[in-house]
Order: sequence, then structure tokens, then C-alpha cells
Amino acid sequence: MAQSEVFVVLDGIKVGGIYHWREDADAHAQAVGGTVMRQAVKTEVPGWVQVMLEKSKGLAKMQGAR
Repeated sequence: MAQSEVFVVLDGIKVGGIYHWREDADAHAQAVGGTVMRQAVKTEVPGWVQVMLEKSKGLAKMQGAR
């Protein structure tokens, strides 16, 4: 499971925006008088996609050996 982070701009009690870059979130928060909260996001590749990825890696290795 991979983990990354996003920056959430809170405008009062509402979510004003979600950003990948802290600088963008800071600029937005400053413009609306909000705050920035860092949020960890966990992502997981579905099982059927993982099977396809493993199979393609195996095929690529076989083709590269020629």
C-alpha cells in the first residue's frame, strides 16, 4: 500500500481546496483567510490490476531475454 500526502485548505468549517503542492495550498489559504491541514492518503492497487501488472512484468522479462 502506497502512502502520499495532500494539503487541505479549510475555509471556516468547509473544505476550500485540496492540493498536492504546499505552496499552492498556502496561497489559497492566505487569499481566503483559511488554514492548511496536511492529510496522509493511502492508496492500494486493486487485486485484479496487481495480477495484470505482475503478468506484464513477466512477459517483458521473457521478451527482453531474446
